[in-house]
Amino acid sequence: MPPKKRANLFPWPGSFPVPTGDDHVRARRTTGRRSRGPDDDLARLVFADWLEETARPAAIARARFIRLQIELANTSPDTATYPQHNFDLADEIDSLAVRWMRSWLTEFPPQVARTVWSQRLGAGAFRRGFLDGVRLSPKMFLATAPALFAAAPITSLHLHGEYSDGKMTALFTSPYLHKLHSVRLSGGWCGDRIARRLAKCSDLGAVRELDLSGCWLSDHGALDLARSPALARLSVLRVCRNRLTGFGVYMLASASTLSPLARFDAAENPGVRAPRW
Repeated sequence: MPPKKRANLFPWPGSFPVPTGDDHVRARRTTGRRSRGPDDDLARLVFADWLEETARPAAIARARFIRLQIELANTSPDTATYPQHNFDLADEIDSLAVRWMRSWLTEFPPQVARTVWSQRLGAGAFRRGFLDGVRLSPKMFLATAPALFAAAPITSLHLHGEYSDGKMTALFTSPYLHKLHSVRLSGGWCGDRIARRLAKCSDLGAVRELDLSGCWLSDHGALDLARSPALARLSVLRVCRNRLTGFGVYMLASASTLSPLARFDAAENPGVRAPRW
């Protein structure tokens, strides 16, 4: 189990002391704006510099981890040293995560740290050096969202579990859910109930990818989704492994509100052919 929560050693950029020196002029301007953009690699690299200056072993390892994950994410397949260079990066990233992940998780609420640790994701629990894309229960997400987003620039989450209609309303109206780019709902969720609730939403904020695979979504739910204005800004929709027939898939694929979709995936539904693009 992770150790008990200690003082936050790794505050997300915007709340940490800004390094000094001529090399950090641009960095000071970035952190001075309290930049929290989820894809702002400059802020992440400034944070890595600050971690290194603390001289703590766990912080130094985290700084190295952040830089390596950013380098790996930005490496082009056309690079002359590809793929061996990428393999070397991935090996070092995995080694750092195995050695230090317990310490890094202490910045999060204890229940989140325990849940993430139990999933044994290693470096896969991080994106560009920060926790992202992990699986939490909806109840845990609602209870810990303020602390979670204060500690890391979360862009993607997998919410796994059940909720009553009231709790579902709290989830879909949460300002923290609206900050995410990608959301997956699975487990005991009733897809048709989700669809009915989404049909009443006017907006999902920054969410651009929605995965409702394995939610027992039927054609009735597909009709509600097709009418939902909240999905008009989606670029990716996945409804795999549900109870959709060809009619339900057709209603989703032809819905005017879903016309901006760049990717649609309805694989493994009964009797459905050519279910993706």
